[in-house]
Amino acid sequence: NRLANQLLRSAQVHLPPILLHFEPVDLAQIVQERVLHARATADAKGYHFKVTTQPALVEADPVLLGEAIDDLLQQAEASMPRGGDIDVSVSAWDGIATVAVTDHGPVVPPEAIGFLFRPFGMVPSLATAEATVSRPSLPLYLARRIVEESGGWTRAQSTPEGTTISFSLPRRGPTLPEEGVEREGTASPPTRLPTVTHTSGDGASR
Repeated sequence: NRLANQLLRSAQVHLPPILLHFEPVDLAQIVQERVLHARATADAKGYHFKVTTQPALVEADPVLLGEAIDDLLQQAEASMPRGGDIDVSVSAWDGIATVAVTDHGPVVPPEAIGFLFRPFGMVPSLATAEATVSRPSLPLYLARRIVEESGGWTRAQSTPEGTTISFSLPRRGPTLPEEGVEREGTASPPTRLPTVTHTSGDGASR
């Protein structure tokens, strides 16, 4: 049933355009709500969330945006089958609001970064001292589609300190459309930032 639901969600999200119900959304509030929901089952599995937020108002569909955050949290848990710390943050600067989720699972090598947002598949298995870990790409694909249709963009980077998946949205300003307006999502994310980036262990971006 879970796989069927994911396939159905993927099919629905993949059909352009998505009808989004836009309204003012405080990213800090929605992140805290989704983390609280995840803690209901995550604590028993050994996952510990560290949340740092600041107010960040954007215009988005709160239901779909919540699902995108759920997808990032799900992927972080999958990368650490035995549990571990998951860092979640909300930041805002220069008219941009960003949600970032960092796990401390195996490093994703440069050649595997491109697999992270593919709709059907797994990021190639990564060997650790305790187990072999495969990261599911479907949750991130779903999250990226929601974010892009909301006018935002996603990024991924992996270092020995952790793998961070993030998405950014324009902060809400006085010239944005009226609250509660339904309209079609944008066709593609802004091009000023790359969709996916990788940072090597020495700190150099690629």
